[in-house]
Amino acid sequence: TGGDGVALEFDGEYSNNPWKLAKITAKTSGSAYGGDMEIYTKPEDGSQGGALTKILELTGDGRGKSVFTGLAWAHFDGTGTPAIDASHNVSSVSDSETGQMRVNFTANMADANYAAVVNSWWGYAYTGGAMDIYVDGFKATTSNGSSYTDVNSIMVSVFGNP
Repeated sequence: TGGDGVALEFDGEYSNNPWKLAKITAKTSGSAYGGDMEIYTKPEDGSQGGALTKILELTGDGRGKSVFTGLAWAHFDGTGTPAIDASHNVSSVSDSETGQMRVNFTANMADANYAAVVNSWWGYAYTGGAMDIYVDGFKATTSNGSSYTDVNSIMVSVFGNP
């Protein structure tokens, strides 16, 4: 259909009272083809009324956005000049100082209340953490237990509100 795309709706009925169960929409951007797909459903609380809740969005750039999917992840080398081996929604990594790497997102988070998990390895496990958390990125830290230390294998994952 028009600029808003198409919708596939799933209806239900209770005591001759029709209500929406779920909806899938495909949105386009202006005259461009492609776009986002959104999936809406109702909570399983037995109620017939109320609005549908968006539970998943598949974006035109290949991201899946929901509270139950990882919003970003990366594996990178934290020694010398940082080098990303593999990633999703991480545009770059920069060396802030010893044992502190700035992880930058391709698409910003909805807010800074996300959970960033950091793990690291260089022959044996080091302590990992996250600090200076903002919507556009955070610092991944690695420590040998007494001081910040650069390591060659750092893994990060981010979960939160899409």
